[in-house]
Amino acid sequence: LAGGARSGELTRVGWAQAQALGAKLRARYGVADFEELRPRLACRTTHVSRCVLTLRGVLLGLGFAEGAAPVVVETAHAS
Repeated sequence: LAGGARSGELTRVGWAQAQALGAKLRARYGVADFEELRPRLACRTTHVSRCVLTLRGVLLGLGFAEGAAPVVVETAHAS
């Protein structure tokens, strides 16, 4: 695919867009520190890997640090 992935995978462009969305949400809602957001955060995704990776990109954009305490994510099977 043009975005750098095989069919059904998250592309490099999609990964960058997910991180940019997280950064935009962080700026819009004035989140200075991810830890202050953590108690109010509800994460949901399907079990499809590209969707899980998209959520991960958004969380990184919000300021979630790799290696920090895990974020609880509710997953559902896609129909």
